[in-house]
Amino acid sequence: MPIRSVVLLCIGLFLSGCGAESTAPAEPPLPANRLTIEQAWARMAPATGTSALYFQVANGTQAEDTLRAVRTPAGAASLHETYTAGDSLMGMRAIDHVAVPPRTRIAFAPGGRHVMLKALAQPLQPGDTLVATFVFAQSDTQRVQVPVRQSAPPAP
Repeated sequence: MPIRSVVLLCIGLFLSGCGAESTAPAEPPLPANRLTIEQAWARMAPATGTSALYFQVANGTQAEDTLRAVRTPAGAASLHETYTAGDSLMGMRAIDHVAVPPRTRIAFAPGGRHVMLKALAQPLQPGDTLVATFVFAQSDTQRVQVPVRQSAPPAP
C-alpha cells in the first residue's frame, strides 16, 4: 500500500474518533423481567380541583402488557391523552387503556398521556404524597407513593 494511502487512512480513522459526543443522558436500563412504575409525580392543585399524575411505565419483560386503570383515594382518576387536530386545535380525551410493548418505556408526561385527577378530596401541596394503584392486564397491580410537585422535576 502506498505511503499516501496509509497516511490518509490514519487521518480518516483519527477524525472519525473526534466526533461530537452525545450530551443526552443515557436512559437507565429497563428492569430485568418485570414491569415497574418510575419517576411518578403529581401536579399541585386545590381541593375539589383538577390535577394530573405523570410517570413512566418500564416494561423489562418479553411480553406486552396493558395499563387498564389507575386508582387513588385522592380523587377520580382516568387515563387521558393530549391530541392535535389540524393545524391549531388541541384537546384532551379519555382513553380506555395504554398498551405497553415488551422491552420499552412509555412516558406519561405533560402535553401527552397522563392520568387526570378530578374532584380532589383535599388540596395537593408540594411535599405531600398520594398513593396510586396501577392496574395492568397481565402484571401484578402496583401501589406507588407519588410525590406532589409544583412543576415537572428536572430531567435526569
